[in-house]
Amino acid sequence: MLITSTAKLVSGFGAMHVLEVNDPILRISFRHVFWIIGSLELFIALACFFVGQTWFQAVMVAFLATNFILYRIGLVWIGWHKPCSCMGNLTDVLHISP
Repeated sequence: MLITSTAKLVSGFGAMHVLEVNDPILRISFRHVFWIIGSLELFIALACFFVGQTWFQAVMVAFLATNFILYRIGLVWIGWHKPCSCMGNLTDVLHISP
């Protein structure tokens, strides 16, 4: 989670045009979505690292996972089937077919 949060925060500072496009669910630019979600993930990752109570860690990770699932359900609900690949993806880095 720490790595993905950092990746989102760094990506939010990029110059890609897609970062200025509004997210179909949240209605704010993808740049701001990356900053907000990256910050939330970073907070949860650090909280899980520094708070030694397993129940707290489980609740935080479950909260984040539930929100990701609800977001994905919302995308399907409005007919948004596939994000654009304009920022690349892991398959590009690995040189394999998506």
